[in-house]
Amino acid sequence: MTKHLARLIEAAASGRAPLVFKNARVVNVYTHEILKADIAVIDGLIAGVGEYEGEKEIDLQGKVVIPGLIDAHVHIESSMVTPRRYAEAVLPLGVTSVITDPHEIANVAGSEGIRYMLDASEGIPLTVYIMLPSSVPATPEEEAGASLSAADLAPFLPEPRVLGLAEVMNVPGLLAADEDVLAKLEMAKDQVIDGHAPGFTGNDLNAYVAAGVMTDHECQTEEEMIERLRLGQYVLMREGTAAKNLTHLMGAVTDQNLSRVLLCTDDRDAHSLLNEGAVDYAVRLLIKEGMDPIKAVRMATINTAEAYGLKTKGAIAPGKEATFAVLDDLDTFKVKDVYVRGEQVSADGKIMNALQPEREVAEKIGDVQVNVPDEEDLRITIESEQAHVIGLKQASLETDLLVESIGDVGSDFQPDKERSLLLVLERYGNSGNRGLGIIKGYGIQGGAIAQTIGHDSHNMIVVGDNAPDMIRAVNLLVEQAGGIVLVKEGKKLAGLPLEIGGLMTDKPLTEVDERAADLYQAAREQLNIPETVDPFVALSFMSLPVIPALKLTTKGLFDVVSFKHIPLINTDAAGTGGR
Repeated sequence: MTKHLARLIEAAASGRAPLVFKNARVVNVYTHEILKADIAVIDGLIAGVGEYEGEKEIDLQGKVVIPGLIDAHVHIESSMVTPRRYAEAVLPLGVTSVITDPHEIANVAGSEGIRYMLDASEGIPLTVYIMLPSSVPATPEEEAGASLSAADLAPFLPEPRVLGLAEVMNVPGLLAADEDVLAKLEMAKDQVIDGHAPGFTGNDLNAYVAAGVMTDHECQTEEEMIERLRLGQYVLMREGTAAKNLTHLMGAVTDQNLSRVLLCTDDRDAHSLLNEGAVDYAVRLLIKEGMDPIKAVRMATINTAEAYGLKTKGAIAPGKEATFAVLDDLDTFKVKDVYVRGEQVSADGKIMNALQPEREVAEKIGDVQVNVPDEEDLRITIESEQAHVIGLKQASLETDLLVESIGDVGSDFQPDKERSLLLVLERYGNSGNRGLGIIKGYGIQGGAIAQTIGHDSHNMIVVGDNAPDMIRAVNLLVEQAGGIVLVKEGKKLAGLPLEIGGLMTDKPLTEVDERAADLYQAAREQLNIPETVDPFVALSFMSLPVIPALKLTTKGLFDVVSFKHIPLINTDAAGTGGR
């Protein structure tokens, strides 16, 4: 270490280094400037920024150089590919570090899932930091493949890429001083604790922050964002595939609070990554909407590095990693080349070499074991004039709790263009529970879709307008060992096998996107799902009981506002409408 430090000092002071990037226009995120300078590199670190000569020189010819982008919060599993395949896709975009919460695979496989993500991301050029999942299962009302306590998580804390505790979603549990929640907060008190508190405000929010929760990525309005900033939280402005908050929140960013605002993607699928980008897309969108480019870059670099204690990341400065992206200009923000610790990893927007993790990783984790229903199990007899119905909201993870008439009392519910059957099956071979409900606005006609992507517990979730196709879809998905299956008139229309926990595959992202395109085409053209609905992303969030207002778990309908299960048939028949 002493010799390494001596070499760094000598190179910085002498004006000569083994590698020098000449004639760069360096974006300085500290002083909000673009400076003409050379970048001297030794042993993967920046020795100096100024005038340097090198044993090897790379002439950047006046191109713009920015620090490698950092995604402040992402679930890699949502891309449906492994960490190395994800890295191959995002590195050419200038994304060189991500802070991931592997709670999707952890809900499937527990500690084994966390270990998988660490091993599968070891030794690849993309630095994958891990936040330990705080809510497995997300609430006590869910049935996941595992349950993780503070004692289960603590052994991972010494890992160098583990930064702290991931989004604390069980806000009611925290406010009630639940022992399990408090044990996890205490375990991570000296590290970063991420938040997830949609809709909470006032004294409840004060209590949440007082407990040590440092961030939130669930702001829907500028008012929510400002309240969190005033209480000392970092706010992560999110631009994902399903949840897009950037343009609604950017007006709250000021010179005074800029350093407390970060950028994240949260959930980004294969198509979005390939056609729009990752956190680079968020930067590009902010610039397009009129934000100063350097401010936008700051929110995806130094702000995140400082918030999460990444001392060698986030800036082009002496002692930092020589990890950066090269662009023609900031206005278009199109990344040309990317370097990680001085080594080029992508050229002209393409990865240069296929990536392999240094550690061996598990070939198979997770399982798909369900009690296959019969047609009688999918029958809804109308015992009252009104029923509780999930109302799908466009471009939002939230749903409405609707109270509607679903037919004549004494008859059976008949799905139609507006209202479909929704089914959630416990998939881990434990309880065998299943929840049955009705969803409005999904629009499926003449078939069924089944998938093992069902946030956060990832039980099997099925939607359709007839029982035979729904049952067929369940059987096909079991045979496929997870993923997505579409069925019409008893025949398989399309499928996407996801062999790793029913969530991911090690196929390239481009191949996943091609298969996904077939799924979307079949969903639109043969199952008649409207363009206003993302059939798979929307379905994946229908069983997540931490985002308002009404969701479906293996135990039935769950009212997120009152935080309790409610019956499908509203025997009280009190009132109409929704929330």
